[in-house]
Amino acid sequence: MSFAGTFKAALDMASVEFTFPPGTVTVTAAEVEELIQLLSTIRAQLHPPVPMDPPLNVLVETLPDPRYWTDYDQMTEGTLLGIRHPGQGWLWSQFPPDERERLIGYLLEHQEAQSRPKTPN
Repeated sequence: MSFAGTFKAALDMASVEFTFPPGTVTVTAAEVEELIQLLSTIRAQLHPPVPMDPPLNVLVETLPDPRYWTDYDQMTEGTLLGIRHPGQGWLWSQFPPDERERLIGYLLEHQEAQSRPKTPN
């Protein structure tokens, strides 16, 4: 790690302690990416965990038309899906075959809903 500071999860795993030397620290884009990755790894270990389901009826920030990449994973017979986030880089997920089928079903439902003719009430 090229940062002068230290990062340590508290014993209760509910917080992170940051220690920086006094003064201003200038970091490069690569170092920011490294810090984001480190904090993400630490966050995955903290309590409470990130909820399994997204919040409902809440305004969320979205990425309009993000760049994405898919690939077939021969080892698991699943699908790799990467979505480019402008601040966090490429976020990757691996979908096993059954979850891939569920996702395809949801996307097809959305496509069908969009193509249905709109009728007046």
